[in-house]
Amino acid sequence: MSRKSAFGGGEWVPDSASNSCMDCNVAFTFTTRRHHCRVCGKLFCADCSAEKIFTRGKGERACFNCFAQAAQYTENENAISASIAQQLQEEVTFKAYSRVKTKGKDKDKDRTKRIVFVGKYWLVFVNLERIAGKHVAINHLYDLRELSSISADRIVLRLKRGQEVKTYDVQTPLMKQLVEAILNSYKGIIIGFPKVMIATFVFKDGDWPVVDDLGVRGDLSEETVFEQVYRAQCSYLGVPQSPELIQYAHDLIGHHIFEFDISLCPGIESENSELSFDIRPVVATLTHNTFFRSIKISEINRKDVIEALFKTLGSNETISRLLLTHLKGSDRLLNFGTILQQNLNNQIQVIDFSGTDISGKTLVNFCTGFTTLRHGLLALYLKKCSLGPQDITKLFRAFCSRFAVSLTLEELDLSHNRLEEEGSVALHNWLSKVKTESRLRRLVLNNASVSLTQIMGPLFHLNQLEELGISDSKMDLAAIQVFRITMENTISLRVMNLSNVKGLTPALAENLLNSVLCSKKATDFRYDFSNSNIPSMVIKTFCNSIEKDKLQILNLSGNKMVIPDLLLLLETLVADKHQNLRVLILNDIVKKVNLSMGKSIADLLTSLMNSTPSLHAISLATGYKKAIPFFLDNIGSNQTIRELIIKSNNLGDKGASALARFLRKNSSLKYLDLDDNQFTKSGWRAIQSAMQKNRNLLHLVFPAQEIKALNAGDVGAYQLILEIMAVVQNNKLALNGETYLPSFVEMYQVINLVPTEFPQELIPLAQVPDYLAKEEVSPTEGSSLSLQASSSSGAVVEDASRPGQQPGYASVNPRTSQHPSAFKPSPYLTSPPQRSGPPPPLTAPPTLAVPAYSSTRYSGFAPPTYATQAAPDAATLPPPAESLPPPPAESLPPPPPPPPASL
Repeated sequence: MSRKSAFGGGEWVPDSASNSCMDCNVAFTFTTRRHHCRVCGKLFCADCSAEKIFTRGKGERACFNCFAQAAQYTENENAISASIAQQLQEEVTFKAYSRVKTKGKDKDKDRTKRIVFVGKYWLVFVNLERIAGKHVAINHLYDLRELSSISADRIVLRLKRGQEVKTYDVQTPLMKQLVEAILNSYKGIIIGFPKVMIATFVFKDGDWPVVDDLGVRGDLSEETVFEQVYRAQCSYLGVPQSPELIQYAHDLIGHHIFEFDISLCPGIESENSELSFDIRPVVATLTHNTFFRSIKISEINRKDVIEALFKTLGSNETISRLLLTHLKGSDRLLNFGTILQQNLNNQIQVIDFSGTDISGKTLVNFCTGFTTLRHGLLALYLKKCSLGPQDITKLFRAFCSRFAVSLTLEELDLSHNRLEEEGSVALHNWLSKVKTESRLRRLVLNNASVSLTQIMGPLFHLNQLEELGISDSKMDLAAIQVFRITMENTISLRVMNLSNVKGLTPALAENLLNSVLCSKKATDFRYDFSNSNIPSMVIKTFCNSIEKDKLQILNLSGNKMVIPDLLLLLETLVADKHQNLRVLILNDIVKKVNLSMGKSIADLLTSLMNSTPSLHAISLATGYKKAIPFFLDNIGSNQTIRELIIKSNNLGDKGASALARFLRKNSSLKYLDLDDNQFTKSGWRAIQSAMQKNRNLLHLVFPAQEIKALNAGDVGAYQLILEIMAVVQNNKLALNGETYLPSFVEMYQVINLVPTEFPQELIPLAQVPDYLAKEEVSPTEGSSLSLQASSSSGAVVEDASRPGQQPGYASVNPRTSQHPSAFKPSPYLTSPPQRSGPPPPLTAPPTLAVPAYSSTRYSGFAPPTYATQAAPDAATLPPPAESLPPPPAESLPPPPPPPPASL
């Protein structure tokens, strides 16, 4: 008859049933005696049945499995558990008795009884057989490399941190629960990680958890994913968490902002701030985050920020736009080129280094990285980077050595650098080669000491070029002649920044504007002629000559006029009825406007608004003190005006009263700039009273100058300003997520190339035609541009082939295409109507010589031919080079250098 165990848990196994221990398999002998477990009734040796289960104050012999399942933790063990939870600052999600055999860097260690703790981020083993010395082994789950099963109650864990590898052979009857606890914690901290970064789980036959969803976000929100990974990274590095940074990330995700601007993180400005935080876990979290597609750092001088970012970029495959602007130090970006070379799977397609000094070494390193790109580059912004002619030459030599990349460029900004003749020749050389193959839409060379005679010629071959910025450039007759040829033959150019043009005489100004009118293909014009000293009569003739349906944006600010000329210009705009005119900017044009003249200006502006329904944005800054009150009273009921700038007019409280009347009547205005008008508390009270029922104003430029001018005791005026700003903010919130981009902001972006978009998907390399492929070298052959990155910058790039010391720095990450923002093709690339009649004649003073352009040096000057386009009329073609008088030999610029054989 069978016998029950002491606790009734199982049948009492007879002594003859086994000659060896049912756990460790040691043979029973005279000295190795048999013992029965009082719970399960099986046969064990003394070591394997040494546990005690206490019941009614009496300890009964038990095997380890029965002991672990009926665990009753002692007071000391509970204290250890609480201490570990406090030390690691996290809750213990699972704990169990186990027997563990370890293998470390020294030697194998015997199996010992331990308590295994599983938390959100940690796996802890507490050795219960060690009384003195180190008895707690703490392991982060990011160190987990492999988990494999030996049997239903036994697994092997392999962990690695740096060069140290540890192996744990773990046995516990609660193995399934232990593995589930490890998996649940591990899944929450590796979301978005690539497979190469995720531990391997190998299970033999049996009832084991499913592990095919590792790294998948599942039902978790993006906010939760970011927070969990960030907290895990902080725990891994042993640094405090930043609640402010977590909230900042939540706000960005909640508002669907896909750019993570590190510059705006609270506490990033200084390491001495109470809100300061360690940047390493932040960028490690961004390494494989699939929500944020753009990273921005601006005006941050902390060296550790750039170092940590570069370490992330060394393995990141989701960031498509990178903005590192206004950073001090010429070598801050030295290792960026190295990052491009080492992380060949990067997705960076928009690069903005504006305002950051770039040394010669940094540029050479960047050019080498440029030639290794495996995808297209959509935009490159190098505005105000202290680049000289030799640097520009190196850049375009790299462009010519990797046409598969440079042909994909859509936006290029080299403003506020020094091209001079050498850099202009290099730009000309590249433009002359790419011709119609280029996708360039925007080219900005404002204040770049550019030689217009060099760069203007090949531009008309760029059949997608829409916007050109050449402000602060010198215009002589030769440059205007080449400019005219370009305008006559361009098929897409529509936005021009010709502000602050130097060297214009009245005759040259007339020739310049006549050249602008030569464009036959452009569908609309957006021109900035501000501060170019263009005579008012020339402007009037220009406005009268331009086709009525083409002019959209006109900026004449800073071109001084007498009152009669301004009135005549306004009369011309009213009479011509430019049906598509959207934005008119007339800042700082006139001075000393008396009351009658002010009323006349206001009446003509009102007539222009009424006769041009498309005109919704007007800027009248500086000089219109007598005109603006009349103008505001006239357009109170106008429902087309949406944007108005009246700053710096010294309007006083009388102007504030007129503005208040306008705000009460008007229901269409959405953007207003009223700063620097010397309003007192009474004026602000009138505006605040009018704003109480306003529900349409969405943008009010912060009146910084007005607040600066307030006296120390004008607390009431300051409070009124805050109340007005609060009304505007409430109007924004009422839109429920809808946005409105003011045309003045749009105009600034068009003229100054402010990057606002980022790619939605990876742009492939361009198909290089045969004539260019012969000149293009392999990316691996660019040895002449290669440069060993200096270790002084501190940037460290991990080996992407295997997981590094810190989690998150490895290669390969799945990409998402759910983000709506993308580079959109221009809606203006349509077939416009042909211009009727010949263009205005180009008049040239007979004393100025016009250089001849030979077919060898300016082969790109011949007008392009198109299969669907009729041949241009002979009367509209530029004069042949042979008919132009030859220039003096010394006036010819040196020929462009031949392309390099290799980088």
